[in-house]
Amino acid sequence: MNYIADMEKNGKIIFIADAHIVDDPVSSEPFFGLLEQIADSGFGVVFLGDIFELWIAFDAYEDPVHRRFLDWCRREKTRRMVGFIEGNHEFYVAKRHADAFTWASDRTYYLSNGK
Repeated sequence: MNYIADMEKNGKIIFIADAHIVDDPVSSEPFFGLLEQIADSGFGVVFLGDIFELWIAFDAYEDPVHRRFLDWCRREKTRRMVGFIEGNHEFYVAKRHADAFTWASDRTYYLSNGK
């Protein structure tokens, strides 16, 4: 599937960045409520980093909130494009959980004046 062509065709993408979610219902429930609204939409979604306050993608360091997010992404990537770019608060997510996303990247991108 050509995801770029699909994005250009429907033009409906939500970008989420810097949510800094922690494993606490006060922080996480509004975020997961938003994800359920996205699940009911036709929009693709791209997570642009720092979605969690800290996420080290090794079993000993992952919290239930990380697993809940991955479950949502795995389910939804069958219905929509789900992209993930690591921020400076996420480590090894793209490598260890690539199967949860349509595409994932651990590269650093610098944008300035649209370039």
